[in-house]
Amino acid sequence: MAKHLSTILQKELDMQIDEEHFWTDSKIVLAYLANEQKRFHVYVANRVHQIKTATDVGQWHHISGSENPADIASRGMNSSKLQESMWFTGPEFLKQWDLRERLSTQDINKGIDANDPEVKRLKETKATKLNQEQDL
Repeated sequence: MAKHLSTILQKELDMQIDEEHFWTDSKIVLAYLANEQKRFHVYVANRVHQIKTATDVGQWHHISGSENPADIASRGMNSSKLQESMWFTGPEFLKQWDLRERLSTQDINKGIDANDPEVKRLKETKATKLNQEQDL
């Protein structure tokens, strides 16, 4: 959704956009994007492919839940508090001129848990065993 919104903004805004950065509060999504070895089930594999085709992995960064304005409306806040919150203005760190220190890619280099349910498991078959035995 972030890339689709970015495409719309690029078409509609009358300004030069030099860099784009995307934020997610899901560290597992960042790990999926950085992954080059594991294979995922169809739905996740398709979504990861769409994101990797439209963006560069280095454009993706982690935002904590406490800094994520998208989470504010789901926390049961009344309308007057919502108007005073960062839901309309965004987190403070985005207003800084130099985000370089915040834009590290260390967040995406975390591994994927071996028990992640979205990772495809290899199934061993008799043919696989026969091929392994013939190689000996």
